[in-house]
Parts: sequence; structure tokens; C-alpha cells
Amino acid sequence: MTDPSAPPRPRRFLEDSTFATVPPGEAYPASLFLEIARDAFAAMWAPRTKPNIFRADAFYVAPSLQEAKAIIHKSHLDAQQWVDDSFDCDDFAIVLKSNFSQAAYFNGTRKGGFAFGIIWLTEPSGHAMNWMINDDGILRFVEPQRPVESAIIEPQDFHRSGISLAVL
Repeated sequence: MTDPSAPPRPRRFLEDSTFATVPPGEAYPASLFLEIARDAFAAMWAPRTKPNIFRADAFYVAPSLQEAKAIIHKSHLDAQQWVDDSFDCDDFAIVLKSNFSQAAYFNGTRKGGFAFGIIWLTEPSGHAMNWMINDDGILRFVEPQRPVESAIIEPQDFHRSGISLAVL
């Protein structure tokens, strides 16, 4: 029997794309977000890849899609120029992750950072970008080198050969 006083679990990625409810702004244990990520990655890439997923914090908050878009827009990363081996894909991803960390920190009422991390893909020649789990329970990729209107990518629409590492 479920404890009625316990907060609802984050939405869980399922192959049929159905989800449970997540109240916005609630902090959840990292293990629940890792469960969502493992399920999503397995549904998208199994058996081709089983990524290493690491978490840095004990609790995370799932940002709304609107909140995520606002942070991406404020980063102004789409105006930055890509420079080989100096400011390339991993640097874009690190800077955007930092923007999300700052937004959670400066909010002052959050009990955890945003469920927003960096992912390294294995193909075509290796690529770093971001990933997040929003309050609708969906894991999405973010290409920080794109304008905000096209930066957020639904994972099922993004086909790469595999994931080598995902950090939350």
C-alpha cells in the first residue's frame, strides 16, 4: 500500500510514452532520476549501449519545459562561436550546465539542483551535449549550440549510435 503522505514519484519513461505525475519544484532523490534515465536510454538504445550514468548530488528538481527554455535563452550560447579544441561541443555543454546550476542556486527556494546534465555520444565522431528530465517526466536532449527554439530535442527523434557517459 502506498503512503498517502509521501510525495508522488517523478514520472517514469515508459516505452508507450505514458507517465505518472510530478508536482513542479519538488526535490526528489537522485536515484529516481537515474531510474528514469536508465529506462529512457534502454528504450532508445538497448541493446546497442548501456551508458555509464553518474550523479553529483543527492537531490534534483525537474525543471518545467518553460523554465528550461528561459534558462537556455538567458545563456546566449547560440551567439557564441564554436572553436575547435578551444570552445567546442563539450565546452558549450559545460557552460549550459553551469547556467542551470546558477539558476537553481539563485532561486533560493530549491532543495536541489536541476535534473540537467551533460552527455557524451559515441557517434558520428563523438559529441557532447546536454540532457534533462523535465517536470512532465520526459528525458530530453539539449543541443547548446542551437538557438533556443530548436535546442531541445526529443530523444526518440535523435538517433545516434550510442552513449558513452551521462552525468547529472
